[in-house]
Amino acid sequence: MEARHNKTVRIGQISGFSAGDITRINKLYQCKICGQLLLNNAGTFTSPNYPALYPKNIVCNWIIRAPYYGQILLKFNSFDIRKTKRCFGDYLVIHDGPGKDASVLLEPSCGKTAPAVMSPGSMMLIRFRTAHSTQAQGFSAKYQFGNTVFYNYIVYIVFAD
Repeated sequence: MEARHNKTVRIGQISGFSAGDITRINKLYQCKICGQLLLNNAGTFTSPNYPALYPKNIVCNWIIRAPYYGQILLKFNSFDIRKTKRCFGDYLVIHDGPGKDASVLLEPSCGKTAPAVMSPGSMMLIRFRTAHSTQAQGFSAKYQFGNTVFYNYIVYIVFAD
């Protein structure tokens, strides 16, 4: 892939963008970003300003990418997103893939009940959106990769501590 404004900047890997590619793209196009690409075997991430109140009018995207044939386990240590009817204003939604057109693993969620999700695939998109009204504390999440292991056609998911 070549950058639109500077053809000498090469971007992309065989299996998608690397964390360095994302940094280069954001710098090249002067993007104001909220979120990141997460590639480590395990890690944590939080909503902006956590544990203080998250900002108004933001959209954040975290993409978690496990190795090929890996799966992702996502748990929330803390979850406080302003509760509204049908989570209309502030919400968190999780997709089974790197884009918002991928199937939904977790419908828009808000309130204080912390969800836990395991992806059937090797990529996950976590989208966090806030409105222009009252804020809340946000969330703290942790993830880890698992490997699918087949024994006599029974599937086991192995997660290392």
